[in-house]
Amino acid sequence: MTRKVVVDLTDAVGTFMSKVNLMSDFVGDLDNLDSGFIAANADSSIVGALNKLGKDFDSISNRLFSGSTDLQVTNFTGDSATFTTLRVGQLLADSATIDSASIQNLAVSSIVVDSARFQNNFRIDSIGIYDNGTLNIDSATLSNVQITSLTLDSARVNRFTANTGSITNATIDSATITTLTVANLLVDSAHFNNISADSAFFDGATIDSAHVGTLRPNNIIINGIELDNLKRFTIKNEAGTAVLDGYFLSTSNVLGTP
Repeated sequence: MTRKVVVDLTDAVGTFMSKVNLMSDFVGDLDNLDSGFIAANADSSIVGALNKLGKDFDSISNRLFSGSTDLQVTNFTGDSATFTTLRVGQLLADSATIDSASIQNLAVSSIVVDSARFQNNFRIDSIGIYDNGTLNIDSATLSNVQITSLTLDSARVNRFTANTGSITNATIDSATITTLTVANLLVDSAHFNNISADSAFFDGATIDSAHVGTLRPNNIIINGIELDNLKRFTIKNEAGTAVLDGYFLSTSNVLGTP
């Protein structure tokens, strides 16, 4: 049913008054306009209020689509949204679920990730953890990692697999290593409960105590003297029975040469 009010010339005074009051009710009271209209001096007429709304809509459109001005939002709740390009100077998000994203440059002062999966390529030029911050990684597989400097106060790695790893300095309190291949290893102090090596080359070594099951050296150098031969040494009694039989190190296999 239409609510259009039509005033006829034949209407009685009472009917005319009722129709005018009804039209006034439809228009409303200008004093009930929002305080924003009052501050903008747009509460004196319906036309002034509509003009203010038009300016506000134009301003919102320019901020959203022109890209020439900044958009400041106190609270934004989006159930579903698609952003082709999003550029922000600062973004604070209590919660965010991102199904797919391509981010060229991301700088964050603090990030908390409950669960994340990086499918294709994830590259970080640098990671800085300050002010007693912590980095917890539950599980990770790194094909290639290059670290210039790594300082860990406390860390536990259940499994670490790396095709290539370069470590300038490392202090390891306790470790179980199945296979370790190193070109150069300098150890100031170490305690090995069990060490097994197919081959080892030492320029210098100081060993306080050791239990060696099998030792196969090519040569031994003591005080600059290379001892690379063994000569048999036997002491027998008057009956010709050997009471002492063994070998001593020599520099040559020629008899008479020490």
